[in-house]
Amino acid sequence: MKIFLILIFFLIKCEDKISQKLKFIFPLTQNKFLHNTPNNEVPTTQTPINTTNPNNAETNPLPQPVAVCSKKEILLPNLITSISPNSISINWINPTMDDGCSIKSILVVRKINSQPTSQYDGTIISSGLTSFTDNSANPATFYNYKIFIINNNDEVSDGVNLGGILGLGTTQATKIPNNSINIDGLDTDSAWANAPTFNFDEAQSYNYSNGQDPRISGRIKLAYDDNNLYIYIYTNDKFIFMDNPSSNWLDDRLEFYFDGGFNRSSTTDSNDRIFTIAPRNPNADPVIGTGNGSTYSFLSDTTTTYQHVYYGTMNDNTDLDTGWAMEIKIPFSTLGISSITKGQSIGFSFGVGDDDFINHSNQHSYNFLGNGMSWVNPSTWGICTF
Repeated sequence: MKIFLILIFFLIKCEDKISQKLKFIFPLTQNKFLHNTPNNEVPTTQTPINTTNPNNAETNPLPQPVAVCSKKEILLPNLITSISPNSISINWINPTMDDGCSIKSILVVRKINSQPTSQYDGTIISSGLTSFTDNSANPATFYNYKIFIINNNDEVSDGVNLGGILGLGTTQATKIPNNSINIDGLDTDSAWANAPTFNFDEAQSYNYSNGQDPRISGRIKLAYDDNNLYIYIYTNDKFIFMDNPSSNWLDDRLEFYFDGGFNRSSTTDSNDRIFTIAPRNPNADPVIGTGNGSTYSFLSDTTTTYQHVYYGTMNDNTDLDTGWAMEIKIPFSTLGISSITKGQSIGFSFGVGDDDFINHSNQHSYNFLGNGMSWVNPSTWGICTF
């Protein structure tokens, strides 16, 4: 019995010595093979080994990931190209950057016949941060522009498309989620927030004729989704008159001109549309005309949705009103357009008819974005880029 106990004591001592030697020889494997911890985790009383930093030096931490900048685009709340016959100019507002990012530069790239696909596809004409003026444009040539933001990580945004012709106004429609605008005559829906605003007044108009108002001004916005074009317009009409229900042309009204094929012909064709809408109570169907070679074939339009708001009294010129507004939703199919893609341009102009007295006896009209604009000559209309 004594011999048996001595043998057991001898084996325990040997195991302890062997264990100490193994710990010295295999320090990286001691946790796995010699400790019974859950899922082979390192015991809390020991310093874990940093396998990606062999020296396990606390003064040499692993590099932290660099924040990725979001690729934001320029904002275009007041987008309108110059109607100068000698240059094309535009201003914009830069977005607020986040994640510690900043704008390094902004490039404006120009190309003829198609939109630039990258900052290398075309001619760089400007690197200004908030505006550009193209003084090298030639008359009667349609130029495609794309504005890119380059951030401090040298990441390049997808770019914003524009188009321009010397002497013609250009505006832009902003892409919005489908059916995100409620047609109520107001521009308070969040979908309107980033839509460019074209502020117009009598000094920018064509085909002006005298009326009772001392001056008319206003603003227009355009947006679009997969299926519809949205328009919001406000005008500071001082005398709201809607006393000729038999004709949209004899009262305060809006007229829109669309060249969906963008062939800029000097005569109308089946791609051209004219809309006439009057803000009357109750709403009446707009009148739509389709080009037929010399003028238009007119029909009532039951596909367009609109609503108006009066800021004053109707048919009373003893007081001064502050204007009226209208919000409009036009299906692209009504315009003869099957689909719209980013960067696509169409011919676009609009007019404001202002009836200031009873029975159409004192009216004037303004037409905007065109050049000597004629309602039957699409080559004189302005441009809308999507």
